[in-house]
Amino acid sequence: MKKPYIITAILAASASSSISAVEFSANLGVGQDSNPHHLSDQFSPDSELFAKARFKSHSNIAELFYWGVDVDKTLYPDDKRAESFNVEADLKFQHDFDLWETNYQYFVGLDYQHFDKTFVSKQTGAVATINGVSLADRYDHDDKGYYLGIGFSSSETFDYRFSYIVDERDYVDFSVPNIDRLDYEDNTFQFDLNLNTLNDGFFYLNLGYRNRFFIERNDRDFEGNVIVDSALEYNDVIANLGYVYQPDENTRWEYVFNFVNRYSNGTDYYESERARIEINADYRLADYHIITSQLAYQTYFFDDDFDQPYEFMEEDQIEKRGFKFKIEYTWVLATLFKTNLGLFANLEARIYDSPDDIFDYEQHQINMGIRWAMD
Repeated sequence: MKKPYIITAILAASASSSISAVEFSANLGVGQDSNPHHLSDQFSPDSELFAKARFKSHSNIAELFYWGVDVDKTLYPDDKRAESFNVEADLKFQHDFDLWETNYQYFVGLDYQHFDKTFVSKQTGAVATINGVSLADRYDHDDKGYYLGIGFSSSETFDYRFSYIVDERDYVDFSVPNIDRLDYEDNTFQFDLNLNTLNDGFFYLNLGYRNRFFIERNDRDFEGNVIVDSALEYNDVIANLGYVYQPDENTRWEYVFNFVNRYSNGTDYYESERARIEINADYRLADYHIITSQLAYQTYFFDDDFDQPYEFMEEDQIEKRGFKFKIEYTWVLATLFKTNLGLFANLEARIYDSPDDIFDYEQHQINMGIRWAMD
């Protein structure tokens, strides 16, 4: 689901006021994590200290070349298995032109993602293994992709965008019998509509169709057995409906509903549905006090209960439902040129349950530190 959200973010930025020059934020903090491996209560998860560094930049040059970078590193001194390193990078060329009294916009871009975290089994609470072989790097992957599109505004009320997105995901390979190779390629067609009905807000609708075909991964029958000489291929129908309310430059609310219906070109074994409701809020008080928050509910389930084993699936293919809540406060202490230096503190909580008790978990994090930004 990553690529449609990237395009949505790009288009939302385009629909609002254009950013100029450089914007960035750099955070360095320490905190406490009640359940770093998302384990169920049966394992009595330990609370652990962690350190976290993050750098983000969303900027442009001359409103032609745009980039977005997000680098996130988390260290757990007492548990190396919980450490993670994630990178997302996006580079886009975009240009506007007028034709027959209509404003058009075309864009082309490249993006990259790197994910690195040890795979800890929810069944054992230890590093996952199969047939005596460690699967610590099971879900480590690199994404490479490109996208292109065109859009136009028929009036001050309606903005339209049409996008084509290609993404290739390369996982760490394992030479282990009875374990699926997860590498795949996505091809996504997306339509975006912005409805600017109000001076202080707008609605948006994103509709997408994604085809995902796997590299050397077989389909399975209703008993979970590999179908020899078959090829696993998904199709996702994606819908995002949102409303952004921004009464002034210091306040922003966003309400989002996301739904994904997945069906297979083969058996029904992998068919599933996913839904997410999300509320985001940003509030800035006198430029020195910034509050951001997020509340989300999501659910994921398979259309038919074939008791799909955990090891067959990608990491997020687990039947579960639950809430995520996050709130962050930043106190700006000083400004230097166009940058500002401040202290931040955030609190995050997750509560999920599942038909399989081993995937039930609660997690609470508190994190505080320093922030340097230009925004």
